[in-house]
Amino acid sequence: DFQPEIVLVSAGFDAALGHPIPLGGYRVTPACFAYMTRQLMQLANGKTLDSYVLNKWTIELEPIHDNFSQLRGMISGPPNTPYDGGKYNLEIVIPDDYPFDPPKVKFLTKIWHPNISSVTGAICLDILKTQWAASMTVRSVLMSIQALLASPEPDDPLDAIVAGQYKQSYETYKKTAAHWNNIYAGSK
Repeated sequence: DFQPEIVLVSAGFDAALGHPIPLGGYRVTPACFAYMTRQLMQLANGKTLDSYVLNKWTIELEPIHDNFSQLRGMISGPPNTPYDGGKYNLEIVIPDDYPFDPPKVKFLTKIWHPNISSVTGAICLDILKTQWAASMTVRSVLMSIQALLASPEPDDPLDAIVAGQYKQSYETYKKTAAHWNNIYAGSK
């Protein structure tokens, strides 16, 4: 009888049709891939390990629809930053040409950051635009977004007001970001 304490459902699009170099010689359609993953998730019966904890930096990822074209991500705010303790939800849309085109990612949780729109949640990150490579993964995108939270780039801002505050009054920026973290991201 199959009674594990926890199940790791590990899957990748690199075995599916349309990937430039199918690994393992598989010729699985995306629909079949989604079906098999759903079956594994049902077999796991809620005992899945679907988050990564790397030095207290948590990343979670879950599909919104059966076809895996829309995902919801969650990243924890990096320690020793104004975002520490916050849980930030992101919307991730996988384009038809993935992995050749980057996923479209935006924050659903409001955040005060120079490289993220405080209004729309849009993200200014080079790997989501010109520096994308087909070898990158959604996980690496989420890790890069966490790194951006830890190291803002105010000289390449998306939100000019936040960037101005960061440059002119760093302490006020930190207090405002921490306040938004408490209100919107559930930090205590």
